[in-house]
Amino acid sequence: MSVRNYKDVRTATPVLAESQLKFRIGLARQRTQSYPLDSMEFIMMDMERPDGCRRFADFCTGDLTGRLLEFLSCSDGIDGKSDPRLSELFERILKRRLPSGLFGRSGFIVPEPGANECFAACARYFPGLIRYHALTGDSRALDAAIGLADLTIRSRDAWFDRLKQCGGRAIEFWITEPLALLYGVTGNKAYLCFVGMINDRLEMPDKGVHTHGYLATLRGLQLTALITGDAA
Repeated sequence: MSVRNYKDVRTATPVLAESQLKFRIGLARQRTQSYPLDSMEFIMMDMERPDGCRRFADFCTGDLTGRLLEFLSCSDGIDGKSDPRLSELFERILKRRLPSGLFGRSGFIVPEPGANECFAACARYFPGLIRYHALTGDSRALDAAIGLADLTIRSRDAWFDRLKQCGGRAIEFWITEPLALLYGVTGNKAYLCFVGMINDRLEMPDKGVHTHGYLATLRGLQLTALITGDAA
């Protein structure tokens, strides 16, 4: 029986032993590869919007594509497995980038008809791009994420008005999460200040909230605290 030299063990690369977390990641992998998610055309429908093709929530730009990009990037290799679709998924998402910095063909998620399209930057491809860059080092993913962040901070007044209107209880304020991650990568304090603006105006969820949107907003504040060391 051979024994590996301790110098040959790469401690920087996380590898999960048999555990509940490894089981759950495996279950998520199975779900993301099973029908109908075995079709990239089905997955990409929220961004590519082919004529005559619809699926549930295909109007939520990046809701499925972005979440899958995020999950596959975060989980890659840690359970000893990789998804061969990851690179193709990123390339197809990147092709849908618009001059504004947003992604998709048309019809963005905004709080109400006629609202500023900047709110669509909260789509889940935003954190997905950051996670993909962390995994691969692909500068195109970082550039795309920075484009979304810069669109957001340029529209600070519109976001502030929306924040006062709903006390931060709307889904789009989960943008705290990718902004915190991006601050950790770039050190751009404008992203941190934007998160601070949301933090200072965030109200308790006692008047009704989009539940997982609100919880993701809190997760973004938690990430900010972990990245900055500022418990406030």
